Amino acid sequence: MSIREKINEKKNWSIGVAYLLMVLGTGAIFYQVSDSFSGTTSRGPTQFYTSDDGITWFTDDSKRLPPFDHEGRQAVLAHVFRCDSKLFVAYLERFTPEAQRIISTVENAARQAKPGDKPPPELAQVESAQRFGREVKRPGDKKWVPISHPDAGKIMNVVCPDTGQVALREYPR
Repeated sequence: MSIREKINEKKNWSIGVAYLLMVLGTGAIFYQVSDSFSGTTSRGPTQFYTSDDGITWFTDDSKRLPPFDHEGRQAVLAHVFRCDSKLFVAYLERFTPEAQRIISTVENAARQAKPGDKPPPELAQVESAQRFGREVKRPGDKKWVPISHPDAGKIMNVVCPDTGQVALREYPR
């Protein structure tokens, strides 16, 4: 007996299963996009940020473009690591003002785009801005280093001071 014959034989049962799958699929889609409707990102990915040069850190939406205002102070991305049981901010990261302008312009244009709209001229620069328009520094340092500078690699190479072993990266939960 083929599948088609079985479905025809048990029509009510088949219709019920199809309806259940449709309801579950619709529910799953709504669950995934519900943050867009509510304006929150509570279930979305998060990152660590700091507004006091790495002394303390907090989590926020990973879509934020650092630096941004957080409770009246400038917040930047905080790269948190672990050595043994000790957590610490190894280095900070932010976008340059020009990279932030390019990325924001393209994101805003995408949100407001209507069919037939031309893309913004900055679209051609957005990948470069995301990749090379970043700066890093260690907490306490005065100078930010462009991500393409050789010293940036030294800053982002995090080892435990006591053992010299590679530190473990921590991620928000």
